[in-house]
Amino acid sequence: MSIPIEPRRLEPLAERLGLAAEEAAEFEALRRDWHARIAPIDAAERAAADALVLCVWRRQRLDRLEERILRNLLEGTVEPGLPALGTVQRLRGRLERDRHAAEQEMILLRDGRPAAIPLPALNPERLEWLARKLREGALRVPPEPPAAAAVEPDGLAVGAPPPRPRAPAGTVAGAAAPA
Repeated sequence: MSIPIEPRRLEPLAERLGLAAEEAAEFEALRRDWHARIAPIDAAERAAADALVLCVWRRQRLDRLEERILRNLLEGTVEPGLPALGTVQRLRGRLERDRHAAEQEMILLRDGRPAAIPLPALNPERLEWLARKLREGALRVPPEPPAAAAVEPDGLAVGAPPPRPRAPAGTVAGAAAPA
Protein backbone atom coordinates (compact mmCIF):
# COMPACT_ATOMS: atom_id res chain seq x y z
CA MET A 1 0.00 0.00 0.00
CA SER A 2 1.53 3.30 -1.01
CA ILE A 3 1.26 6.65 0.70
CA PRO A 4 -0.70 9.15 -1.41
CA ILE A 5 1.54 12.08 -2.23
CA GLU A 6 0.75 15.06 -4.40
CA PRO A 7 2.49 14.60 -7.75
CA ARG A 8 5.24 17.15 -8.23
CA ARG A 9 6.04 18.80 -11.51
CA LEU A 10 9.31 17.54 -12.90
CA GLU A 11 11.86 20.25 -13.46
CA PRO A 12 13.40 19.88 -16.91
CA LEU A 13 16.63 17.95 -16.51
CA ALA A 14 17.37 17.99 -20.23
CA GLU A 15 18.24 21.70 -20.05
CA ARG A 16 20.92 21.05 -17.44
CA LEU A 17 22.32 18.25 -19.62
CA GLY A 18 22.61 20.64 -22.57
CA LEU A 19 20.60 18.47 -24.97
CA ALA A 20 19.34 19.78 -28.31
CA ALA A 21 15.62 20.54 -28.50
CA GLU A 22 14.66 17.27 -30.22
CA GLU A 23 16.82 15.18 -27.87
CA ALA A 24 15.52 17.14 -24.88
CA ALA A 25 11.90 16.36 -25.79
CA GLU A 26 12.73 12.66 -26.21
CA PHE A 27 14.65 12.61 -22.93
CA GLU A 28 11.89 14.36 -20.97
CA ALA A 29 9.28 11.96 -22.40
CA LEU A 30 11.42 9.02 -21.25
CA ARG A 31 11.86 10.67 -17.86
CA ARG A 32 8.11 11.28 -17.44
CA ASP A 33 7.39 7.66 -18.35
CA TRP A 34 9.89 6.32 -15.82
CA HIS A 35 8.69 8.68 -13.08
CA ALA A 36 5.10 7.60 -13.77
CA ARG A 37 6.13 3.95 -13.51
CA ILE A 38 8.37 4.28 -10.45
CA ALA A 39 6.24 6.94 -8.69
CA PRO A 40 8.96 8.51 -6.50
CA ILE A 41 7.53 10.17 -3.38
CA ASP A 42 10.36 12.47 -2.27
CA ALA A 43 13.50 14.22 -3.45
CA ALA A 44 15.75 11.24 -2.72
CA GLU A 45 13.60 8.87 -4.77
CA ARG A 46 13.30 11.43 -7.58
CA ALA A 47 17.12 11.74 -7.68
CA ALA A 48 17.50 7.94 -7.80
CA ALA A 49 14.84 7.75 -10.54
CA ASP A 50 16.69 10.45 -12.50
CA ALA A 51 19.96 8.51 -12.17
CA LEU A 52 18.21 5.44 -13.53
CA VAL A 53 16.67 7.44 -16.40
CA LEU A 54 20.09 8.86 -17.28
CA CYS A 55 21.52 5.34 -17.46
CA VAL A 56 18.70 4.19 -19.74
CA TRP A 57 19.05 7.31 -21.91
CA ARG A 58 22.82 6.95 -22.22
CA ARG A 59 22.48 3.25 -23.02
CA GLN A 60 20.04 4.06 -25.84
CA ARG A 61 22.43 6.66 -27.25
CA LEU A 62 25.35 4.23 -26.92
CA ASP A 63 23.38 1.57 -28.80
CA ARG A 64 22.76 4.02 -31.65
CA LEU A 65 26.46 4.92 -31.71
CA GLU A 66 27.42 1.24 -31.81
CA GLU A 67 25.06 0.72 -34.77
CA ARG A 68 26.79 3.54 -36.65
CA ILE A 69 30.23 2.07 -35.92
CA LEU A 70 29.18 -1.43 -37.01
CA ARG A 71 27.52 -0.10 -40.18
CA ASN A 72 30.71 1.78 -41.05
CA LEU A 73 32.77 -1.36 -40.45
CA LEU A 74 30.49 -3.43 -42.68
CA GLU A 75 30.50 -0.81 -45.43
CA GLY A 76 34.25 -0.30 -45.15
CA THR A 77 33.88 3.45 -44.55
CA VAL A 78 35.45 5.62 -41.92
CA GLU A 79 33.44 8.30 -40.18
CA PRO A 80 35.71 10.76 -38.37
CA GLY A 81 35.13 11.29 -34.68
CA LEU A 82 33.65 7.86 -33.91
CA PRO A 83 35.23 5.96 -31.02
CA ALA A 84 36.65 2.46 -31.35
CA LEU A 85 34.29 -0.46 -30.80
CA GLY A 86 36.27 -1.50 -27.70
CA THR A 87 35.63 1.92 -26.18
CA VAL A 88 31.90 1.49 -26.73
CA GLN A 89 32.04 -1.92 -25.00
CA ARG A 90 33.85 -0.44 -21.98
CA LEU A 91 31.27 2.36 -21.78
CA ARG A 92 28.45 -0.21 -21.93
CA GLY A 93 29.96 -2.07 -18.96
CA ARG A 94 30.23 1.17 -17.02
CA LEU A 95 26.61 2.07 -17.80
CA GLU A 96 25.43 -1.36 -16.66
CA ARG A 97 27.25 -0.92 -13.33
CA ASP A 98 25.78 2.59 -12.93
CA ARG A 99 22.29 1.32 -13.71
CA HIS A 100 22.64 -1.53 -11.24
CA ALA A 101 23.76 0.95 -8.55
CA ALA A 102 20.80 3.25 -9.33
CA GLU A 103 18.37 0.31 -9.14
CA GLN A 104 19.85 -0.79 -5.81
CA GLU A 105 19.55 2.74 -4.44
CA MET A 106 15.91 2.88 -5.53
CA ILE A 107 15.23 -0.47 -3.83
CA LEU A 108 16.84 0.75 -0.59
CA LEU A 109 14.83 3.97 -0.68
CA ARG A 110 11.56 2.10 -1.34
CA ASP A 111 12.31 -0.37 1.46
CA GLY A 112 12.83 2.59 3.79
CA ARG A 113 9.40 4.06 3.07
CA PRO A 114 7.17 4.28 6.13
CA ALA A 115 4.59 1.50 6.15
CA ALA A 116 0.94 2.42 6.14
CA ILE A 117 -0.89 1.49 9.33
CA PRO A 118 -3.83 -0.75 8.42
CA LEU A 119 -6.73 0.46 10.58
CA PRO A 120 -10.04 -0.47 8.96
CA ALA A 121 -11.99 1.73 11.38
CA LEU A 122 -10.00 4.77 10.22
CA ASN A 123 -11.13 5.08 6.63
CA PRO A 124 -10.76 8.49 4.89
CA GLU A 125 -14.34 9.58 5.65
CA ARG A 126 -13.93 8.70 9.34
CA LEU A 127 -10.60 10.55 9.51
CA GLU A 128 -12.12 13.65 7.89
CA TRP A 129 -15.02 13.53 10.37
CA LEU A 130 -12.57 13.14 13.27
CA ALA A 131 -10.39 16.03 12.05
CA ARG A 132 -13.46 18.26 11.65
CA LYS A 133 -14.59 17.45 15.21
CA LEU A 134 -11.12 18.17 16.59
CA ARG A 135 -11.01 21.53 14.75
CA GLU A 136 -14.47 22.43 16.06
CA GLY A 137 -13.38 21.61 19.59
CA ALA A 138 -16.10 18.99 19.97
CA LEU A 139 -13.47 16.42 20.94
CA ARG A 140 -10.78 16.89 23.50
CA VAL A 141 -7.46 15.14 23.36
CA PRO A 142 -6.73 13.56 26.77
CA PRO A 143 -3.74 15.03 28.60
CA GLU A 144 -0.45 13.17 28.63
CA PRO A 145 -0.11 10.75 31.58
CA PRO A 146 2.26 11.81 34.36
CA ALA A 147 5.86 10.64 34.27
CA ALA A 148 6.46 7.03 35.22
CA ALA A 149 6.15 6.37 38.94
CA ALA A 150 6.77 3.37 41.12
CA VAL A 151 4.47 0.50 40.23
CA GLU A 152 2.51 -1.53 42.77
CA PRO A 153 2.09 -5.29 42.32
CA ASP A 154 -1.46 -4.74 41.00
CA GLY A 155 0.01 -2.79 38.06
CA LEU A 156 -1.08 0.71 39.18
CA ALA A 157 1.42 3.48 39.82
CA VAL A 158 1.73 4.65 43.41
CA GLY A 159 -0.66 7.57 43.92
CA ALA A 160 -2.09 7.23 40.42
CA PRO A 161 -5.84 7.47 39.95
CA PRO A 162 -7.59 4.29 38.82
CA PRO A 163 -7.70 3.84 35.05
CA ARG A 164 -10.63 5.38 33.18
CA PRO A 165 -12.88 3.06 31.19
CA ARG A 166 -11.94 3.02 27.50
CA ALA A 167 -14.28 3.57 24.57
CA PRO A 168 -15.00 0.53 22.37
CA ALA A 169 -12.63 0.01 19.43
CA GLY A 170 -13.45 2.14 16.39
CA THR A 171 -15.15 4.90 18.39
CA VAL A 172 -13.99 8.10 20.01
CA ALA A 173 -14.87 8.71 23.65
CA GLY A 174 -17.35 11.52 24.20
CA ALA A 175 -18.33 11.88 20.53
CA ALA A 176 -21.29 10.70 18.59
CA ALA A 177 -20.71 8.43 15.61
CA PRO A 178 -20.73 10.11 12.17
CA ALA A 179 -24.01 10.35 10.41
